[in-house]
Order: sequence, then C-alpha cells, then structure tokens
Amino acid sequence: MAFRERVVRERSPAAQLAAVSPQFPYERMPIMSEPIVFVSRLKIKDSKLEAFKQASREIFEMMEASKPGTLVHLGFVNEDGTNISFIHVYPIAEAMDDHMGGVEDRATKALEFLDTVGYEIYGKPSGQVMQMMEQFAGSGITLSKVTGFAVLNQIE
Repeated sequence: MAFRERVVRERSPAAQLAAVSPQFPYERMPIMSEPIVFVSRLKIKDSKLEAFKQASREIFEMMEASKPGTLVHLGFVNEDGTNISFIHVYPIAEAMDDHMGGVEDRATKALEFLDTVGYEIYGKPSGQVMQMMEQFAGSGITLSKVTGFAVLNQIE
C-alpha cells in the first residue's frame, strides 16, 4: 500500500496531520509516533517589535521552504507588544529533529530582538532534541516537558 493511501486509511492524529501536508518528506510513519507541539515563550526587547516583524519574514520564508515537516508555525504577540509565543506542530519526532537543524543560526538572529522566557513540549521528542533543549534552558529559562496527557482522539 502506498504511503499516502496508508496515511489516509489510518486515523491517528499523526497520520491525519501527514495527509494534509503535500510536501511531507517522510517515507513512513513510525508506529509509536504521535504529534509533538512545541511552544516557545519570548519577551520582545524594548522597541524591537517592528524590527522583529521585518526580520521574521525572512526566517518564516526560509522555514516554510526548508522545513516541510513542520506543519504549524505560528507566532502570537500580546496586546502591548511585549511578549510573543511561537507554536510549532510536528507530526512525528523526526520532523522536530529536522526542524532543530540550524536552530542556532535562527536563534542568534532572533535574540537580537527577543529574550527567551521558556519552552513547553507536548508529546515525545527524540532524546537528541530533549538534550538540546536542556542545554538551551538555564539561567531563568524554563523547560516543561508536559507528560501525562493523551491526544484526545486517541483515547478509547
């Protein structure tokens, strides 16, 4: 059975997410996979919102072109323009691994405008990603690996 046919027949959240991405780069979906939601919480440096909005266009375009396994990449700015939260959704851990490639360069560019407050991870990223995130976390930056939750439509 072809990958796309198998994905359409499967009703797991990861399979459903993969089916809607025409550029989904993975040949197969591991049986133990599940979607991963990654939330970055950042503080916008004084008077840097407009400059960040300009710079972020380039970052978003690059990510859209080079990170097809990242199904969702959204930024939410609070009303007074002082905080931003980015939400990323990956259908499988391998997609998050791919997304993290080159993160140092993107972070260096973004940290001209932003200070990291914390991260939340829902789902099961790879050990490599968790190790990288633990290295990023520190000196007041929180890292929450949210466990004990199930994807709602996987509950029997």
